[in-house]
Amino acid sequence: MGHVPGPDNGLVGVYSQAPGTPLRVAGFAPANAGFADKGSYREWIFVHKPKEN
Repeated sequence: MGHVPGPDNGLVGVYSQAPGTPLRVAGFAPANAGFADKGSYREWIFVHKPKEN
């Protein structure tokens, strides 16, 4: 598992280091649209974005 670094050496996200090609490349919900047209699971990056008040 790869880590997405954040401020102050924190962790804000993760991603797979698997070399596979995603079976699904389209038809994602708007919140997950960033996964569309990716050629590798390594490009599927999951980042925590806190809600702003």
